[in-house]
Amino acid sequence: MTSAPEASAVDAKRSGKFEKNPRHERATYGIAYPTSETKFDTKADLERFTFEDGARGKLDAKKVYWRLSGATVKDVVFRECNFHTTHGVEASLVTALTFEKCDFNSCNLGFVLFRRTTFRGCNFSRCEMSRTEFDECTFDNCRFENCTPWEAVLQRTLVDPSAFLTGFAVPPENLRELLDEKRADIEERRLRERVVLAEQLLRSNEERGNAIYCDRALYQSRQAAFIWRQHERRSKSWWQRARDLPGFALSFAYLRLTLGGTSLTRLSALAAFFCLGFAALLLSGAFGITFRGAPTGTLSFLECLSAAASLFFAFGYTNLAVSGGLGNVIVTIPPMLCMAWIAIVLAVIVRRAYR
Repeated sequence: MTSAPEASAVDAKRSGKFEKNPRHERATYGIAYPTSETKFDTKADLERFTFEDGARGKLDAKKVYWRLSGATVKDVVFRECNFHTTHGVEASLVTALTFEKCDFNSCNLGFVLFRRTTFRGCNFSRCEMSRTEFDECTFDNCRFENCTPWEAVLQRTLVDPSAFLTGFAVPPENLRELLDEKRADIEERRLRERVVLAEQLLRSNEERGNAIYCDRALYQSRQAAFIWRQHERRSKSWWQRARDLPGFALSFAYLRLTLGGTSLTRLSALAAFFCLGFAALLLSGAFGITFRGAPTGTLSFLECLSAAASLFFAFGYTNLAVSGGLGNVIVTIPPMLCMAWIAIVLAVIVRRAYR
């Protein structure tokens, strides 16, 4: 095993006036800022940072300077490292690097501009990403856990929205010593920030033209907006919540049935389930319903299924007749439900056609 580049003899200045990250809402709260430096000025520095026999490189508690570009950093574990090296004066710059199968554990990536950088098969755990900018970056098969991308900026960056937003969480150990009110404030801020990030992820993936990630981003965007709306409802009066309930219920149904307007699978399953259920109801012969002059109780299941489909989709409606009473109500409900179903289906189709 060859050795890594040696740390600078002169310690770097501490970030700001604190020896440790003092903010509970940041993933690296309580972790000391590194005081020694490691600089990668050329590809030769990376070559010295290699390991034989499949062992992984490790870099612990360093302020890391990336002054090279066009290089690949592979199989390295960064622990408690600080990629921000300008002491808050301006954003640090990482350009045109590829990180492959690297782990970033409790690292400070905040206030860093990553430009045309690729992360492939990387894991980010408890990483601070406040005000981090990703410009034309790519995240391929990456995982995020307990990371805090407060006010992060994503432009023309390809990343799995589900993975990125699921990993946006303040580590529980950061909040244990806080009062409930302060915890609630941080959680409220996180929910609001998720809405902004989800919208950025949608726009960013659209700029890269990835249809799969765009669909996921749209779902995440609408889910984040719904969760925020749900959070706001808790502070309203019972009358305001009751008045808002129909719209809230419709938003929930649309989100779940269409995955935020991206899928027809659940809507198709719902229509099939309804037709099968109504066919079983017709087969029972209840409510005095007839189909083409014959009581539905005397028909086969397939004939009842045909009648249920014609009723739901409002074609061949005149083939059904009722003797009155509750039967009139029963045969009126399916076409009404179908109108709402068709409206949702058309909204999804239009969205997919013009995305």
